[in-house]
Amino acid sequence: MTLELSYQIVKSLPQVLRIRLIRNTCYQYLTNYRKQIGLIQQIHWYFKSYRPSCRKGDYRLYIFKNQGRRPVGYGALQLHGDKLYVTECLDTDQRNQSYGKEILSVLVEIGKQEKRGLVAEIWATNERSVALHTSSGFELVSQRIYKGENLLVFELKPQSHLQQSYSFPNLKYDGW
Repeated sequence: MTLELSYQIVKSLPQVLRIRLIRNTCYQYLTNYRKQIGLIQQIHWYFKSYRPSCRKGDYRLYIFKNQGRRPVGYGALQLHGDKLYVTECLDTDQRNQSYGKEILSVLVEIGKQEKRGLVAEIWATNERSVALHTSSGFELVSQRIYKGENLLVFELKPQSHLQQSYSFPNLKYDGW
């Protein structure tokens, strides 16, 4: 199967609202806030948190679209110290098509370009995400009980992904 995804950094409220719809299909797997997000809450977040953080370079959302220009998922990078924390999410009806691997590959490539290590916090019960990250070179570095559940912390060190070569010929960046 040849995937053809395009992606761009999220920079508008309509894009953030589309991300909200995708995010609300996988909220139970997220580690920071495990509830659905309402419209007003998302608008408030966009203006009060996302835009200022994006301008500073501390937080970025990327929306990924298929050949038909339909959003299939998103990826997020949040800067903590010298590391980027990664999050990726696929729309429910877009799973099992290798889009998750493509999205993570882009985030890894961005980390590589920025010479930063990547960190992924994943619930131990989220076996698909654990498998995706380990197959992409992430290594388990710690685990802890968080909110009563086992949270695994995976890391891809800068030297690890700087030595790897990632190729995604059918993926294109749609601009800033």
